[in-house]
Amino acid sequence: MAVAVNGQDAEVVNAVGWPGQVDAYRVEFRVPPGMVAGTASVQLSAAWIAGTAVRIAVQ
Repeated sequence: MAVAVNGQDAEVVNAVGWPGQVDAYRVEFRVPPGMVAGTASVQLSAAWIAGTAVRIAVQ
């Protein structure tokens, strides 16, 4: 499992399957250092398959 925030690699802290669900995961990650506050694009990849990017608020 890999996470990119605004195209930068983020440290994945924890990634586990969601109990009772198929294709649902809980992924915890750290925003890369130096990221400015505002809206950021986050994209997850698993088995070299990139998911759709989503936007999140960064403080």
